This record gives sequence, structure tokens and C-alpha cells, in this order.
Amino acid sequence: MVQVQVEIDYKEYERQLKDCKDKMPKIARRLVGKVNAQVKKEARRTMRQRGFNKQKEEGIYKNLFSYANTDFTAKIGIKKKAFYARFVEKGARITARNGYLTFKVNEKFVKVKSVTLPAKPFLEPAIRYYWNTGKADAIMDTAFQKELDKLFRD
Repeated sequence: MVQVQVEIDYKEYERQLKDCKDKMPKIARRLVGKVNAQVKKEARRTMRQRGFNKQKEEGIYKNLFSYANTDFTAKIGIKKKAFYARFVEKGARITARNGYLTFKVNEKFVKVKSVTLPAKPFLEPAIRYYWNTGKADAIMDTAFQKELDKLFRD
């Protein structure tokens, strides 16, 4: 399973809420969830742009997950049943244990001793794009302002 865990410095948000600490866990989950939704969207967009093979990689496309906790931590990754996601993301070299690997290529069978799968990163660049460039902070600030408006409107 490929996944990344993110922790956020939440002191600033806690300071702004002051008396509303009982609402903070719910708001925290929403803030981090908004960013993770954008990361998933960007990862899927990256896969489409590089022309992913629907028959082989659709499991990765459909099995992206994100989970946000109430303590400003988040996980985003690919479910275990798409175990081959790591090979697509990082690349791999597959060698035969005994003899040869046999593949069907253009109606012919080809025997090789090893195969190199090129890396086609899609999740890691999306995570870096949002969490390392400050875009995550901007998304969380706008979402936090909406939550505050909703909270103090009542």
C-alpha cells in the first residue's frame, strides 16, 4: 500500500477559535479533507494526462483513498488491493527466479530474463504540489473562514 501521513501545525487555528474548542475536531477533519480531495483530484488528472492504461491501471485510479483525523493528521494513498501501485509510482525491475519470463506481445510470445518497468509517478507529485508549495494552507484558510462564518452566523 502506498500512503503518506501529514501532520499540520494547528496552534494558529486553535488560537483563532478560542472558546469553540469543542467544534475544533470536526473543523480539523473538514480542513484536511478539503486538501486531500484536491490532492486526489490532481493525482487522477496526472494519470489521465500521461495516458494511463485503463485495463491495467484502473484499479489504481479507483482505489485512491484519503482519510482525515480530528487531530490535523491525514493519510492519502492507494488501497492494498491495488498492490501494484508502488511499481507504477516508483518503477521496478522484475527478474525471473528460474529461467525466463514469458509475455504475449502482438500475438507472439516473448521470453526475457528481466523486465524494467519505468516509473510513472502520479501521487507523490500531487502531494508535493499541494503540501510543499503553500497551496494546502490557502485551501485550509478559505475553508476555515467558511467554517468560522458558518459557526458565528448562528
